[in-house]
Amino acid sequence: MQRCTRVAVVAATAWLSVGAGTVAGAQGHKVLTQDTYDSWRQIQGAVLSPDGRWAMYTLTPVVGDGDVVLRATSGSTERRLPRGWTGRPQVTVTVDSPFVAPPPQFTADSRYAVFLGYAPKAQFDQARRDKLPAARQPKASLSVVPLDGSGVLTVPRVRSYRLSRESGRVLAYLLEPDEAPRDSAARAGAPAGGAPGAPARRKEYGATLVIRDLSDGSEARVADVTSYVVDDSGRYVAYTVSSRTPQSDGVYLRTLATQQTATVMAGEGDYKQLALDRAGTQLAFVANRDDYASPKPRHSLYYALVRAPTPTLAAAPGAVDGLSPSDKAPVAFTRDGTALTFGLAAPVPDSIPTDSLADKAVFDLWNWKDRRLQPQQKLEANRDRDRAWTTVYVPRTKRLLRLANDTMPKVQVSDDGRVALVTTTVPYAIESMWGEGGSDAYVIDIGSGKITPVARRSEFDAQLSPGARYVTWFGDGRWSAYQVATGRTIDLTGGIRGVRFDDELWDSPSTPEPYGLAGWTRDDRTLLVYSRYDVWEVDPSGARAPRVVTDSVGVRETRAFRVVDLDSDDRFINPAEPLLL
Repeated sequence: MQRCTRVAVVAATAWLSVGAGTVAGAQGHKVLTQDTYDSWRQIQGAVLSPDGRWAMYTLTPVVGDGDVVLRATSGSTERRLPRGWTGRPQVTVTVDSPFVAPPPQFTADSRYAVFLGYAPKAQFDQARRDKLPAARQPKASLSVVPLDGSGVLTVPRVRSYRLSRESGRVLAYLLEPDEAPRDSAARAGAPAGGAPGAPARRKEYGATLVIRDLSDGSEARVADVTSYVVDDSGRYVAYTVSSRTPQSDGVYLRTLATQQTATVMAGEGDYKQLALDRAGTQLAFVANRDDYASPKPRHSLYYALVRAPTPTLAAAPGAVDGLSPSDKAPVAFTRDGTALTFGLAAPVPDSIPTDSLADKAVFDLWNWKDRRLQPQQKLEANRDRDRAWTTVYVPRTKRLLRLANDTMPKVQVSDDGRVALVTTTVPYAIESMWGEGGSDAYVIDIGSGKITPVARRSEFDAQLSPGARYVTWFGDGRWSAYQVATGRTIDLTGGIRGVRFDDELWDSPSTPEPYGLAGWTRDDRTLLVYSRYDVWEVDPSGARAPRVVTDSVGVRETRAFRVVDLDSDDRFINPAEPLLL
């Protein structure tokens, strides 16, 4: 069954310039103010149901309460459900983007729409005025909307939810924890997980996980859950537990068909970054159970087969360059499940006691070689402390290979776990402050560990093709491709005369950005790229001449064509099927 999972939405915004507010008022027109801008609405998170019969999106103002809109793709049937305060400004000091409500979802069988709703803005404003603690702030609720028009199921105080990618029966959601404060000392009066005399550690307890069968409405509840995953087929739910009974802490695997739960690992400790592969056959996580008694316990990476969930140690503390698996970095299987990526981090540095700074001057020290200015360093300090370096583990060979470091931080691993693309802007960080930066790209053969340079000082980041046969990047007004197997670099678009693939209307004193890539055809045979108006097909091997897929209609009619991807899970464009533009 083909899944229709994404809609292309084009929004046009007209900017109105008012010369003088008093003149506009005198002519009887409403004066534009900030309140006017705040009320403007936009579409976010547009999705199609797998059967293509329904479209759904969030209609949200710049600031204020939004709605979820459900609309039939044939006819005029439409339902609007309140979603609460979705238009939120940035309310915390962070380098991350402002709050964006997660997109609503359809179940795989197209029977239900599911989304998290929020309290109205007025309730958040009142909570801020009342200075309520985090536990008493307004919480999200879960809405399950039957598409047959029957009543909506609303569950209050829900932290998160998960749907199965392929099964429409399974809905798992985690409730908000009780308002009881966290324990700062261990149970039974001993320091938390430490030796006698060690400082107490704060422990976060889990909350109730609800596993609901949407076909009959039955539910199973599991206490003290901190994280959970649902496999694509809807056969398993794996979860971690943190409870007031130390022996119950651990990782568990529930088989939904039999309602049986297997203990993967248990014992006092922290269990995090749980992951299942797409086939539902492998499980991985990090835990510090075996080092929990130390003052600063370090985590290990564990791997297990679902059919016999006895974990094996995949990466011990200090196993690679003296670094340990990080509990802050995600653990993830590659698309085909042959390799596993995780993060390695240095030991947590000793903190400076607060009283040691009493009556001391505090400085911001700057060096002219600093790659970031002090305000940026301050904003990104927490992120820097939690930074981890991407590492790959291959279960079949038990190979561990660190891919990233502080000079080559960004990594993309191929779907089959054979090749990694590493990019870095670090050598040009200072020049980038005045717009003269760049990016270097390297290919790593994960089997041998060999590192091969691909591109130097590219103005835009390189990308690995879905089949990992090529690396592409844009620079000097043209697309280029590096063939991984041969080491050849091919100019893809430089020979196309009279056509530009970078923004022709670029109006700032910097390098124009490319119009972008539409995607790859099967087995990385060809690549579709955009000019201003048309879509071009180029051969990354250089054997076949480029051709304009849209027959230059875009240029003749000054109409921009772009590919609409209705199945974001499909990595390739099938040239045998019609191309939706």
